[in-house]
Amino acid sequence: MPNDMKYSILSILLLIPALLPAQDRRVSARRTYTVAVQERSSEEQNRFSNQLQKEMTRSGSRGIAADLFNSYRKSASDLLTEAAGRAVNVAVNYAVDNVRSKRGKWEKAVSNECRFTKDLKMLSEIHHFYKEVSNIGPMDPTGMIFDGFSCSQDINAGSESLNVFKVVCKVRTDSLGIQSMASDSRFLLYVDEAEFNPFLCDIPNDSLDNVDLRIPFDFQKRRDLKLKIRATISSTWMNQILQITRDQVLGTFDIEISIDPKYVQTDSTGASVFRYKYAPGNPANRLVKVNGDCFLVPRSYVASKADGDIWGMGQYKVDLVVSESCSINRDYYLMPGSKTEWNEAAWKPEWEIIRQRPKKGGFWKDMLDAVSQGWSNGQWVVKTTSPATSYLIKKGATFINGGTASSASPAASQAAPSLQSTSNKQHSGGGGKPGGSGSGKGPGNHS
Repeated sequence: MPNDMKYSILSILLLIPALLPAQDRRVSARRTYTVAVQERSSEEQNRFSNQLQKEMTRSGSRGIAADLFNSYRKSASDLLTEAAGRAVNVAVNYAVDNVRSKRGKWEKAVSNECRFTKDLKMLSEIHHFYKEVSNIGPMDPTGMIFDGFSCSQDINAGSESLNVFKVVCKVRTDSLGIQSMASDSRFLLYVDEAEFNPFLCDIPNDSLDNVDLRIPFDFQKRRDLKLKIRATISSTWMNQILQITRDQVLGTFDIEISIDPKYVQTDSTGASVFRYKYAPGNPANRLVKVNGDCFLVPRSYVASKADGDIWGMGQYKVDLVVSESCSINRDYYLMPGSKTEWNEAAWKPEWEIIRQRPKKGGFWKDMLDAVSQGWSNGQWVVKTTSPATSYLIKKGATFINGGTASSASPAASQAAPSLQSTSNKQHSGGGGKPGGSGSGKGPGNHS
């Protein structure tokens, strides 16, 4: 065979892999949740104090316990490696119950996969809610440095870190927020920004190592995708007669973010992500709701001096429960034009996947999360890393949580207005920050 022909054949053989469609690659990963409690900068603190002065009459002098404050921070500098085991129950939700029809079995199994919940608790209380001690009283809000919290989930897949979601909640400092603190000793929150990747989230919650047996999230087949966070704030303090109140719940905030596919955008990495940023008039404000309020953290009695009592800086905890949920889009699985007749060609392929799963009842695994808490980069940080290994599918540069990469296309292909450049108003009344009250509609982001 002539040499030039050999080289031609060799060149064709080398080109064949490039001409073949890209194969999905299974990648092991580990999920980490991060809760960060934010504090105000000096500039923000001055502005906040000036606003409070307009709402309340202050009396007496104030001492700043700088040495105590700074030494406490220094002792917790950098993220503490105080890892602790916390038992969590991880459900393997692929039980196939005794339902009469195959379609009923399919619907039961899929519904079980449409819910996920995770508890994120702090190891210990945070010191301090206020930057200064007070000689006014235990509920003096002046010097409040707590400015809200953020919650995020990331997946470490090999050398890559993938963001699943991030929600930033801040204390309202508009007229209603300040008035609530000065008059009722309560503070309000609003959602400042949020991100959510529907195709990396914990739905489907089936805990299957075999991603080929997962039914990946798809906006055509599922609807009402929501991210919910319940934040519970508690405190411990001592009063003037030395009575100690421990772990008293001061308030709860319920945050709900509806993931509308028309606001899912494809970024430079190919990931499809829902993004929200608060601004007055933003039409996406209707998707974000916050209900609840919280009493200011009581200051503990410290000492009595000739010129009055001294009250401390307040200690507190922020415990979160994060949940994701969606529902079956029945219209997708019904015959065209019918409201009652199921389309076997739509639901049966999913049932064929489900029936290949292990034929055993649901069971529970007790596992230990790795938890650390400390002061890092100007904020209190709690990291919770799951010991369970997740498995993702990578096709090209894009990761998804099971199935095939084509399942991500419906949302990615939809037109999505840019939220960063849209002028908005958070849905409910109020001034520059979103409106609402502590009862009924609650603070900010409300319909």
